[in-house]
Amino acid sequence: MLKLMKLFTKTPSDKKRIENKFKEEARENLRDGHVVMDEYVHAMKYEKSQTVYTPPTAANGQWGNIHYNNPQKIMDNYVEAV
Repeated sequence: MLKLMKLFTKTPSDKKRIENKFKEEARENLRDGHVVMDEYVHAMKYEKSQTVYTPPTAANGQWGNIHYNNPQKIMDNYVEAV
């Protein structure tokens, strides 16, 4: 970043303006990142709450099964997080 600033800045005020803009954008990204992460955590918790596990038994040929209730709602939560 410093090399680019040296190429495009003519005065110290330009450098300060670029640094301030960068810091402002970094703060916005951090704030937005926390919101998105919270939405992903919610989606993962919901998915986990909708998981139904059937253990292997002789009746099902020793094959267990994982089933998700409300799969569309699970995917909608992930899409909303993006």
